[in-house]
Amino acid sequence: ILIIPMRAVFGWHAYITDRHLDAMAKLTLVTSLVLTYFYLCEAGTAWYSGEVYERASLFARAFKAYTYTFWLQYVCNSLIPLVLFWKKARTNLVILYVVSIFVLIGMWLERFNIIVPGLGYDFYPYTWGVYLPRLVDTTITVASFAWFFLLFLGFIRVMPSLSIVEVKEVLPHPLKHGTHGGHH
Repeated sequence: ILIIPMRAVFGWHAYITDRHLDAMAKLTLVTSLVLTYFYLCEAGTAWYSGEVYERASLFARAFKAYTYTFWLQYVCNSLIPLVLFWKKARTNLVILYVVSIFVLIGMWLERFNIIVPGLGYDFYPYTWGVYLPRLVDTTITVASFAWFFLLFLGFIRVMPSLSIVEVKEVLPHPLKHGTHGGHH
């Protein structure tokens, strides 16, 4: 997500080419397909195991209070990246950027679905209910984003953002001036 705006702002078109972005899009697509396989394995394992609590947990996440986040996670991580099968989508920076944002949202929803339903429905039925984040929870989340961007922008300011190998790849080769070893 961050490489596309950095490429435009810093003028790195020679260093981060369309070929690099196409390769990253293919990697995103493959990762999405693998993640979809894992999602299917998770559901299949819950069904095949016969474990009542495992099935109930999956059913509660899919069809109860957190159904929207559950299905939106699958849409963002499994369906939207399928657009990257088409080369036009992989080479269009707007489509690539939008797909990347949806994948990031899907990954955050996955973390949400791992943690929050367990807080809302634990082992004690009298504590069951929809979990609403408190001020402390929201502050920690916002502060973690702020901390990331502070470190990221500080890194860009202080350290070189491109490796020397990538820069050397596009530099012109030096001309040879004379021969080495004297005259023969």
